[in-house]
Amino acid sequence: MKFAILIIFALLIGSAGAIRLNQVTPSDYDVLNHTIENITIDNATLTNATIVGLETVTDSDQINWTPGIGAKLTNVTNGTAAQDAVTHSQLYNRSTNPRSIRSVGIHDPSADFNTDDYANDTTAILAAFSSLRNLPGEVVLGTGTFDMRYTQKSYHDTRGPIHISINLLSGQSLRGSGSGATVLKAHAAENFSMINISGNSLSISDLTIDANGAAQTDSSVDGDLCGIIGVGRSYITLRSVSVINSKREGFYLTNSGWINVDHCTAISCNRSGFECDALGYTNIVAFNAISCLDKGLRIVGGNTVGVVAPVSVIGGFFYGNQWGIETINARGVSITGSTCRGNSKDGILVYYINSGQYSDMVSIAGVSSFENNRHGIYLINARNCSISDSKCWNNNYALSENAAGIKLYQSSGCSLTANQCHDTRNSATWSQHYGILESNADGGSDYNIFLGNNCRGNAVDGYAPSGVHSIGLSSNLE
Repeated sequence: MKFAILIIFALLIGSAGAIRLNQVTPSDYDVLNHTIENITIDNATLTNATIVGLETVTDSDQINWTPGIGAKLTNVTNGTAAQDAVTHSQLYNRSTNPRSIRSVGIHDPSADFNTDDYANDTTAILAAFSSLRNLPGEVVLGTGTFDMRYTQKSYHDTRGPIHISINLLSGQSLRGSGSGATVLKAHAAENFSMINISGNSLSISDLTIDANGAAQTDSSVDGDLCGIIGVGRSYITLRSVSVINSKREGFYLTNSGWINVDHCTAISCNRSGFECDALGYTNIVAFNAISCLDKGLRIVGGNTVGVVAPVSVIGGFFYGNQWGIETINARGVSITGSTCRGNSKDGILVYYINSGQYSDMVSIAGVSSFENNRHGIYLINARNCSISDSKCWNNNYALSENAAGIKLYQSSGCSLTANQCHDTRNSATWSQHYGILESNADGGSDYNIFLGNNCRGNAVDGYAPSGVHSIGLSSNLE
């Protein structure tokens, strides 16, 4: 027996370093149970037939391998020469920057997961959710960029299925390590929405979703290829979540209620940054939408009667979209303290699609809407709406029409109070034609009240009422 051991030891020491790694147990070198043969290892030491130093080999060290063995290494192809190099991370089938995941459920205090222990990052995240056993709990993602893949279909739209990556159930939460610090990035050409909210009483927070829209193909199905989608849900919290580069909407919530959106952002979405379709009892606080190709924020009531229960928009910055904020077929919406600047059409648009029907009881207060290409605030087919204490400056940047700080078209029963609607630049460069324009085309705008508005300094006229029964008191300055 001693003689046999001495022979083995002599063979190892006398060899040129060729070792059958599968003769060493996984506990000796942590290679995730891969079978790897005939690897020549530089900078490793043999002591009593035990490998010392393999764990400390870095990617700068060469690990050479015999031709034909590459097929046994994940992420390594077969080579043609004995000196083809394999990095430490390839040998171990591990990235140099693994991402951490932790699940906290009601069964176990916590469970830790590592992306390098799974086929891809999405599989690792799903494993963490699976550990919650379909019960309430939280999955927490560490810092880094997670490569997200398509996993399943969900049927919300009659035109076709919505393809999704992560499916959140009732009582479950997904939390990152900070917006910008944790990034979920869609894998190219897999064409899916990133997160589907399929339960109630849940939250998503502290992360960025990069929907990678340039590498996706549009399915033309509402809710598909979005950052976050939820249909028919309640008691949802979205906090400090950013969605960028979405092929369609960044956030898409429909037929849902009791929604809280806090300090979220949509950037460079091919449609609206956030579409709220038939939502009720919803608070949207400090939501920002930048460079979206349609609306920054779109609040939709319904196709026949405005059905939106109270929806409150507080603060937020809407820049470089087609419209900053739009409410359509809506009632009971309030917009307070928001800033809409540099949008290619209107800063805020309130309207109803069908003539003879109206968006109702929309309140706009303390907003700043300026340097938009058309109107600062535009009401079409609106009634019983109010605009107060708002600044609508320097609009009509595109010089495309007789644009105004505030324009009313076929709107009645509205009140405009203590607004500042003028062009603040030198008179030679004024582009905002009207401070307040009440258009009575087709006999639509009438029975409105204008009180204490400052409309000085516009290219054509400061205050231009036209309704026969509208009231404009002398305190309107022009």
